[in-house]
Amino acid sequence: MIVGCYTLDLYCDNKPAHQYLWISDYMSDGKFPVQFIGERGCDCRQQARKAGWKLMRDGRALCPRCTGAKAGRDV
Repeated sequence: MIVGCYTLDLYCDNKPAHQYLWISDYMSDGKFPVQFIGERGCDCRQQARKAGWKLMRDGRALCPRCTGAKAGRDV
């Protein structure tokens, strides 16, 4: 049986809120990257949106803190 898997690792692209963090800071503080795992890409994006992430068509993403969204609410 062949099983497909997709992972989506998200970092927040909001420069003013996270401008002083380097990639190593993102990883060491435990906040980023946020990883979503699913069978298809659309499953991962749906999980991210339910967690409060805003995903834009140009590839940018905003974390729940920057969007003001609460986890568990569709955005």
